[in-house]
Amino acid sequence: MSAVLKTSGLRRDLWLLLGFSATAVALQLTGAFAPFERPVRDAGFQLLRASGPLPIANDLVLVAVDEAFLESTPEPLTLIHPYLGRVMTGLAQVKPSVVGLDLVLPSKSYRDMQSSRVKDYDLALLTGLHALAKVSPIVLSETWDGLQGRFRPIFPSFVTIARRSSKGDPTASPVVCEDPDDIVRSYPGGKCQPTTAAVPQAARMAAQLGNAQDWSGEINFALGAPMTLVSIVDVLQWVDSGATEKIRATFGGRAVLIGGAFSFEDRHTLPVALSAAEPGERKIPGLFLQAQIWRSLMNGGLVASLPAPLQAAFVASGALALQGRTGLRKLLLWLAAIAAMAGVALFCLGAMTLILPWGGWTATVLAAVLLRGLIDLTTMLRSRREVADAFSGYVGPQVLRAIERGELKPDLGGELRKVCVVYADIRGFDRVSAVLAPDQLVRLVNRYFAVVSPAIQEAGGMIDKYLGDGLMAVFGAPQKLDDPVRHALEAAQEMLLGVQTLNRDLATEGIPPLQVGIGVHYGNVIVGHLGTTERHEYTAVGMTVNATSRIEVFSKQFPYPVIVSAAVVAAMTGRATFADIGVQEVSGMETMQLYGWKPTALEPLQGARHVPGAGSRG
Repeated sequence: MSAVLKTSGLRRDLWLLLGFSATAVALQLTGAFAPFERPVRDAGFQLLRASGPLPIANDLVLVAVDEAFLESTPEPLTLIHPYLGRVMTGLAQVKPSVVGLDLVLPSKSYRDMQSSRVKDYDLALLTGLHALAKVSPIVLSETWDGLQGRFRPIFPSFVTIARRSSKGDPTASPVVCEDPDDIVRSYPGGKCQPTTAAVPQAARMAAQLGNAQDWSGEINFALGAPMTLVSIVDVLQWVDSGATEKIRATFGGRAVLIGGAFSFEDRHTLPVALSAAEPGERKIPGLFLQAQIWRSLMNGGLVASLPAPLQAAFVASGALALQGRTGLRKLLLWLAAIAAMAGVALFCLGAMTLILPWGGWTATVLAAVLLRGLIDLTTMLRSRREVADAFSGYVGPQVLRAIERGELKPDLGGELRKVCVVYADIRGFDRVSAVLAPDQLVRLVNRYFAVVSPAIQEAGGMIDKYLGDGLMAVFGAPQKLDDPVRHALEAAQEMLLGVQTLNRDLATEGIPPLQVGIGVHYGNVIVGHLGTTERHEYTAVGMTVNATSRIEVFSKQFPYPVIVSAAVVAAMTGRATFADIGVQEVSGMETMQLYGWKPTALEPLQGARHVPGAGSRG
């Protein structure tokens, strides 16, 4: 039987493990764990940068069109042509490897636009583009027009010159995409772009240097030190002053990206802070984001995720936390596993540019530990209830509750307690047993106990032991009662009423009625665990117990179902009336003053739940 139960339990655990694993895999593959993964990956990049950004060989120079430039020029930003033209002319002297413009260029000619300083705005920019195109590839950024549903075209003359310098199309998309939490993490590939033909700015620039790929993955935010900007104001000053060496030292042979960098415009929130001028600030100009994408493409590639089958297997392995019973050792073991796996995930992110689904795995582990804890708790409570139900039949509910509450110590020994003891016995049991078969007799006694036992327990008493056709009960131990005598008399009354009901049923079955005698005494006893360490029971012993068993015998001599001692009468003074049956010779003891009580039709006990009363002499 034990082997069968063990096999059944193993089969159940196996199905539970498979079901939980399948659920974890489904959640991972449908992206349900993404809200856990994103902040975990952000924290990983932040830790990597805090320990020292990963060095890079191919960085680029950022030229910022900023507030300082707007304050220094009389023209609006749309008329930046002559300034860009001068910058490009200066760059042409030092041959940068590639130049990208992350700026809004006009879709029509500004030839007719003149000022006191500039006679032809188109010519100023065309001159600079032409000079730069001779030595460096140029990538122009297109602006997406959401209302028109297309990229806004750039004035054809600008594109034509840029195309002469480039390998293929010189235009690119500056569009990036945010995750649901408004943070940019992913390379702005196909699904991000508004059209299938669009190529991201950084990818188009990388392609000009021979690094053209079908990119996909996450931006590597661990690469490179915090970025600095070169203001276009400074570049213009260098160009105008003929500081060619300064220009060469800054831009010679390097990739250059020119774009806007304003305080309150075109800013994106990133997982890390990238600006040296704004340490700790994660919402920074898009120019920095484009530069970090470039860094990723040109220095080892984007950060890749595990293939879907490996992701599923990795996350499913967290379901192993379901195995084994919950305990402190297991909890510490899995917490250590989570910490160790965090280290592995961080290593993979930094050294291998590989994303492990640590967040989904950890969520699976924690859910598995919690589920196993709930299962174990439910099993334990059910087991305890089953044991309690079985054990209560041996020790009684009062003793069981006292053990569960820790009020009864398992040590052998006892204590002095003042209690009320009740003995009950079936009168004329020999006469009844003579007319019944053994199995009928056993059933009858069990029916009798089924009637009187609840009466005792509901009144707060403990059934100390069953004595053949009789029983002994104690009121006041182990549960302390404020008025044990009243509780005992309430129980006696209910016992007699229950036997009356039982007798009506027995009469229909042709079985002689039962007559019950009850003895009640109040005094000191020793209560505690008596026996040996292998076999003991909680019971009461002492003169009060012995006296009660002998008092009950007098119910056969006098016409009262309940015989009580003077101590009981004294405890109930003013609350009930008892019939004086005189001083009696009690076997093996001194004489005792005894009283009779017939509770079935007498005045109620004051303060009692039931209605016992006083009897008269028969």
